[in-house]
Amino acid sequence: MYLNALSRIDNWSAVYAEDSRGYLLVADYYMGRELSAQDMPLMKYRLFSPVMPFAASIIGRFIGVPAAFLCINFILWNLTALILYELLKILIKHSYTAFVGAAIFTTSLPVIEWGLPVMVDMGAYFFACLIPYLYLKLFHPQDAERVQIGFPSSRSIKGGRALRRGGDIYKILLLGLCLGLAILTKPLLITALLFVLLSLLYTKRYRSAVMLFFLPVLLVAAVYGLLGLSVNDFTAFSTPRHRGVIYLLTAAFFCFHWGWLLFWRGWKTTEENKQFYILYLITFICPFLFFVHNPRLFFLAYPAAIPLIASGMNTKYTKAVRIGTAGPLLLAGYIITSNVLAIFHLYVMRCLKIRDWGGLVDFFSRLIS
Repeated sequence: MYLNALSRIDNWSAVYAEDSRGYLLVADYYMGRELSAQDMPLMKYRLFSPVMPFAASIIGRFIGVPAAFLCINFILWNLTALILYELLKILIKHSYTAFVGAAIFTTSLPVIEWGLPVMVDMGAYFFACLIPYLYLKLFHPQDAERVQIGFPSSRSIKGGRALRRGGDIYKILLLGLCLGLAILTKPLLITALLFVLLSLLYTKRYRSAVMLFFLPVLLVAAVYGLLGLSVNDFTAFSTPRHRGVIYLLTAAFFCFHWGWLLFWRGWKTTEENKQFYILYLITFICPFLFFVHNPRLFFLAYPAAIPLIASGMNTKYTKAVRIGTAGPLLLAGYIITSNVLAIFHLYVMRCLKIRDWGGLVDFFSRLIS
């Protein structure tokens, strides 16, 4: 409803957004349709994110490509909320706080604005959550999942090592495949690969780190090679834009607004998995600095930000509210704030057609003059 009602830009709606044209061209390419010479550079640039358009081109033969994107994004939206719920139960070990985190994700501005249109961002949000969840489940099993053993015999030790080797290969193949698909969904998700590698090195799993570096990198390189893509095809459209502290702060505000206050409280009160938050944020922020500083991309930090916000929200936070009701009231306030900001952001972007701070300055200059 927001997306349709507040769109005054041609071809922008609940289905179409700023990058939709490029992904529709990629789907047309997969379906064997001829493209003009003018469309080829944009198509090749968006072809660096081939997974979602490929899936949409298959389903689109039956229901149309735009409807296929809509269906895929709707499914991923719900799956991501469920996976985030499970991830938060691992990190925080509290079911209600995990529910709070899933609710925060589902009602956040980037998900509201870019979750459904013909874009690949919902796929990126899905893999941004799936990768750390798989890493923790496969390489850091929880206490209840660990097998209690006493003093095994030499035969059981050899058998256990063989089982571990087989299990490690399965874990590496599964996580490596998902990492490759993540990067092929959104190149910025190289942050997920860096997170896994840094985490493995931190825990001294050097062999696993080497294998999990080469497997996704070779997969991505092979796919790009088969598609005939080169570095020039990527750099044709990827010159840095909107770089600067003001854009970084704006993106952080629109993603999590006053949740940053709860983030800090959650950080101070949390007792476990602090290395997870540190490693994830470090591996996210370094590549992000070279990309566009907008809320759509900054929100990829949510697997580390939302758990701490939810944890801070579920603490006995204020004496002015009866204990036991502070958490639900804060959650309701957070969801309302996210929706109000989404309406404001859509109005500025889609009605006033202001895309950056320069456009905002020009708009107020015209009003004053």
